[in-house]
Amino acid sequence: MTGADSTSGELIEHRLPSETTVKRLYATAFGCCKPGCGQRLFRVNEATGAWLVNSRVAHIHARREGGPRWDPQMSEGDNQSYENLVLLCIPHAFEIDDTPEHYPADLLRSWKRAESDNYERLRKSWILSDDQVAEVVAASFDPQPLLEQIVATLPFSPRMRSREDALARVAARARAKRSVRLAALVPSDRVEDVVTWMADHSDPVVQVPEGQLRVLVAPMGAGKSEQALRWLEEALRTAREDTEAEIPVWLDARQISGDLESVITAAVGADPVRPCRIVIDDLDSVGPKEADHLLNNARELVQVWLHVSVLATSRPGSPLSDQELLRVDPWPAERGADLFHLLVGERIPWGF
Repeated sequence: MTGADSTSGELIEHRLPSETTVKRLYATAFGCCKPGCGQRLFRVNEATGAWLVNSRVAHIHARREGGPRWDPQMSEGDNQSYENLVLLCIPHAFEIDDTPEHYPADLLRSWKRAESDNYERLRKSWILSDDQVAEVVAASFDPQPLLEQIVATLPFSPRMRSREDALARVAARARAKRSVRLAALVPSDRVEDVVTWMADHSDPVVQVPEGQLRVLVAPMGAGKSEQALRWLEEALRTAREDTEAEIPVWLDARQISGDLESVITAAVGADPVRPCRIVIDDLDSVGPKEADHLLNNARELVQVWLHVSVLATSRPGSPLSDQELLRVDPWPAERGADLFHLLVGERIPWGF
């Protein structure tokens, strides 16, 4: 196991299942283990024809101490074993861990028994040995290590939840971002007052045409992220009224790893073919080369995804075309004085 035992104060974390065990799971299952689900373990990308993993390995008893259905008496070998693992579609894999009180270990073991019985019943009609089944699975799905594909935590996709839940989640995260950002600047008892004040002084939302990139540029603290949030929230309102509009996506630049296209498709759940707004916030949190790389990726993607619009935020210095650049104007003195009065209860003579 990784880490020390609980007597050292560190949480126990067992090692991942072996690749052999993962292959065995896929060689003896036909779909999601949850009764009545019917989701396949792999799906075909309609645009490219590529086979994509549509499932993940889930632990009956958690791999990490404190996780869902953790069993402190279970050895690492038993925790890694075939008997402690089930294959589930992505939504149900998240569901059993998000609400473990609804999915006790005995229930999951009953699912696994039913899956095994189903496999044994169906395999009898096939003229295939166990070795041949494993060979077919490996030849079909092993261009890259199955263990990394399936066991690793998969990115959240709004399509894993209902549209209503996904909209509510994005809205809640937008509110949280605003509150957390203000908490660093504003006394805690004034945060809600400032949020209300900002809503009452809303400027026109920036415009970013579909199929184009724009970058809000201003010094730190000038309100770039707030304008990006308001642009995202406008898209949320549209998405609530129009089911043809994609749920917008907020990305923090420092949290983007790898290819931007993969990050966006993971967040959206597929290639965005309908109107979709993407925010890339705080390009200054990454190095200049990485920021330029992200902007070039965005420039390419908006030419491929014609209904996507991208709004990034940055301090001055990024190489941008005149069309891409959106300068954030400083607040009028009167507005700054109003905010100062809200925060400290005193007025300053802004007119002089």
